Amino acid sequence: MKHIILLLTIALLSSQGFAQQQSAPGIGCIDKDIVLRIDDVKHSYIEKGLKIYKDAMVTMESEVPYSIEVKLQKNIKYRFLYMGSDISAKSSIELYDGDDKLVTKKEIARSEQPGYIAFDYTPAKTDVYLVILNQKQKHATMCGSFTILQGQSMIK
Repeated sequence: MKHIILLLTIALLSSQGFAQQQSAPGIGCIDKDIVLRIDDVKHSYIEKGLKIYKDAMVTMESEVPYSIEVKLQKNIKYRFLYMGSDISAKSSIELYDGDDKLVTKKEIARSEQPGYIAFDYTPAKTDVYLVILNQKQKHATMCGSFTILQGQSMIK
């Protein structure tokens, strides 16, 4: 994981000049369309007994990876939700374990349904995992929603 984090840090630092000219990536953007749509999705999982573990709206630059470290507990079921901006041509999410091994990679194009990425993961060991979010749309600054829900029951 340290190798991946170092590479992402270098990539972010090398693009930081461009990002500072636009608006710096970070937590706390607001996109009302995303909020309305993803809140319905989150609410449906909460009704099924899941609880929100991590939740944030993030400002992202086109094709600049946005990395998030998260500690996941062994044998706990997690559901990952990621919704990119409507203007994004493509959104993707990658999950790496503590040994820098790619656990999963999911992508969605603008027109694909349901309009967000969702997947489940149950770690075999407690560790710090790395999530990498990405969006693509001609040097645009975009908002995205990222949520991790947790629960003990099987999710369908």
